[in-house]
Amino acid sequence: VFAIVGVNDGTIDGFNSCFGAEAAWAGPDLSVYIILGPAPGGTPVLFESTGPEASCAATSSECEGYDWGYNYAQSDIAFVKAQGLSPRIWWLDVETAEGWPTATLFQSVNAAIIQGALAAIRQAGDVGGICCTWYQWGEVTGSYVPAVAPPVWVAGAASLSGGYYGAQSYCLRALSAGDAASLRSASIGFAGGVPWLVQYSYPPGADPVDPDYSCG
Repeated sequence: VFAIVGVNDGTIDGFNSCFGAEAAWAGPDLSVYIILGPAPGGTPVLFESTGPEASCAATSSECEGYDWGYNYAQSDIAFVKAQGLSPRIWWLDVETAEGWPTATLFQSVNAAIIQGALAAIRQAGDVGGICCTWYQWGEVTGSYVPAVAPPVWVAGAASLSGGYYGAQSYCLRALSAGDAASLRSASIGFAGGVPWLVQYSYPPGADPVDPDYSCG
């Protein structure tokens, strides 16, 4: 049994105004997801120049990215824990729609942002996972594999069952991580992680809430 509530308002730097009510609905089964996105570029802002990697941020885009992800995750953690809540897992939502630059030059910086966010969650004593698809993971990070393999929430299944493209089939196939760098992998795993959840499409006319299947 699980229920996942968004911490943000759809962007990396805003909070969900309905979070308290939605977390109360989720109860003890609460997990959360936070939005990650790239730094704005140009002159480094505060969240890029302060943090664990501040000593090298002035000369390293990867250090700036690490601090960017770390600081935003920390602010999300503070927001949630100020309400007396301890989610089971913190999912990092990584999607190309958030404006990540996908050129090879930027992929190591994108990976550093994710690495920083995972580090902040781990430092808080919590579990961090990745929500993405193998294709988008390859586009954003160049198939980055964290030092500690994270739980994976795989998006993109067509239905709950439905054969090869069903969520249940995805759980089985995602156990063998694909090579996201090639963008041609037939497997759907990524980040070296084990799939915990698979998101699938809701049927026409249903409530527009993303349904998910637990890989058990």
